[in-house]
Amino acid sequence: MVFDISRYMIEDGPGIRTTVFFKGCPLRCVWCSNPFGLSREPEIVYNRRKCVLCGACLTACPQNALRMEPQGVALDRDRCTTCGSCVTACLSAARTVAGRIYSPREIVLKVLDDSSSTDVAAAESRFREAKYYCRRPRPLRFSICAGASLSTVRWRPPATAHGQR
Repeated sequence: MVFDISRYMIEDGPGIRTTVFFKGCPLRCVWCSNPFGLSREPEIVYNRRKCVLCGACLTACPQNALRMEPQGVALDRDRCTTCGSCVTACLSAARTVAGRIYSPREIVLKVLDDSSSTDVAAAESRFREAKYYCRRPRPLRFSICAGASLSTVRWRPPATAHGQR
């Protein structure tokens, strides 16, 4: 599950790169700058600065998980099912869903679409399949840097509808 694909990243070292941020980091670093990557599940994200307090999200939520407060629209995470109704109804794009499932092929195609990229940073080893999808008549000037959280937690594929892997 990916929560962001950022183009033109110049932080974290020399060169311009496209960074793919994956969800499900098992670490809880005090200095974490990507809290949306902690949970393995999709999450509703709220940007107070973009919110115009129109209330469209309040009426769109079928679980009544939103309420108007002086500092903005608050979300009751216990009631929220992450259906995305509030995201669709938001007129100012103040609400988004952090987390989407991409196939390795989709990720590689998105990264290749960024023609200015000379270096690609990724956060998981799923890019082993990139070699297969990147075959072209001419060699590409394309490098992959797979960074991990140095965790001993093993990735497990999601369960199927019948609870089997």
